[in-house]
Amino acid sequence: MRPSNRMKVIEPSASIKMAELAASLKNEGKTVLNLSIGEPNFTPANHICKAAKDSMDRGETGYASSQGIPALRGAIAGKRQTIPTWFNL
Repeated sequence: MRPSNRMKVIEPSASIKMAELAASLKNEGKTVLNLSIGEPNFTPANHICKAAKDSMDRGETGYASSQGIPALRGAIAGKRQTIPTWFNL
């Protein structure tokens, strides 16, 4: 099957481009913290799974703002302050 001409002009999404870039850098042997498409390569801790389930039970099943959840952004920013500068995030 051949794609139509209209399909040829559709650009890949930004998240797919970032995932491909992360994979490329990893293949070059660079350390990559890939947060592009939300597919962790580990099983989350039990308390994380419980928090996710509790959130869904409360009906929180939609997407958050593209800017993120303010309380979570603040927590991440605070945690970032504890990461050594040589880690280069």
